Amino acid sequence: MFILSGLVAVLLPLTAMAVSLDDPLGGTYSDFGALIRGIATAVGTVLAALGTLMIVVAGYLFMTSGGNPQKLATAKSALLYAIIGMITGLLAGAIALMVQSVLP
Repeated sequence: MFILSGLVAVLLPLTAMAVSLDDPLGGTYSDFGALIRGIATAVGTVLAALGTLMIVVAGYLFMTSGGNPQKLATAKSALLYAIIGMITGLLAGAIALMVQSVLP
């Protein structure tokens, strides 16, 4: 066991030096800030789409609550969280820019 771990410890750095990786993003992003903005835009798009879907679900919960106070509370909280998620999604790019401007 000791010999195997010794071989791994010696050979692993050699194999790591021989690996060359292509840019998986195709050189689209010139720096780290651009990459973060791209990720924030993608996440924002997904959050906005999920927020829209959750508003529809909250509407369904409102319609099927039948006046039950517990189901109405569930529908209200679903609507509130959907709106908060959509706002976060829409502001994701701006949040990334603000964080990038604060960091050196």
